Amino acid sequence: MQPFLSHWPKPVKAVVFRLAGIHQGNQVLERAWREDQGAGRLITRLLANQGVTVTVEGMEHLEGLTAPGVLIAGNHPHGLIDALALASLAEQSGREFTMLARHFLTIFERLRPHLIPLQVDARQRAANGRQQFHAAVTALEQGKAVIITPGGRLSLPPAPGQPAEDPPWRTGVVRMARAAQVPILPVTIQLTVPNWVYRLHAVHPIVRSIAQVLRLLRRHPEYLTLRLHAPVWPQDLPADDQEAIRQLQTTVCGQATANRR
Repeated sequence: MQPFLSHWPKPVKAVVFRLAGIHQGNQVLERAWREDQGAGRLITRLLANQGVTVTVEGMEHLEGLTAPGVLIAGNHPHGLIDALALASLAEQSGREFTMLARHFLTIFERLRPHLIPLQVDARQRAANGRQQFHAAVTALEQGKAVIITPGGRLSLPPAPGQPAEDPPWRTGVVRMARAAQVPILPVTIQLTVPNWVYRLHAVHPIVRSIAQVLRLLRRHPEYLTLRLHAPVWPQDLPADDQEAIRQLQTTVCGQATANRR
């Protein structure tokens, strides 16, 4: 799969990348990669360099896993740094990782080796979901940690002034765990999200993402807490995929909702 916007003329792309912070984002990632020197802490270093403080509760749940392959599944309240924070968990446990992510993120060169990109069509449906599923299962069978936000979209408030909630989780994470016979590590991500994030998301998710990239580049302090829950093996989940994903979402989000495939 070609990187996002790779078909654009180079002069046009260069201007847009500078205006949108993409060029600077690639520079920041390159700096973190050079500082890391192959230590396997690229994302951890990137977050620290950009003023993101991650507090982890329950790291023993990940460190105690003997299985190399693991699905790290969390809610999606921020839309950018929350998935990166989940990836930093894999790094801290000494695991290689890959992330299921929107195709947009392939615009960042140093992230590309860690991405299983998802393309969506005009109706926001997965255009390559089957390929993404099989790539994730292969990565798990190779002993990697796979990062996934099963809601697939940003957590949003159901009404103004109400707490944001994940959309109903999709069953892909359960089916991946069953196919690869690996545990799922549920993670609750807590952070304060300003209202402008939701306003920009209503305009377009990419507009919101660009604004968050620019905020990260300015090293605006961000504080996240990751609360790790006990890992769940596929054989311990209900046989019905819908019931299984409902159980997982309730563990992470504290809410039981109707779920989609």
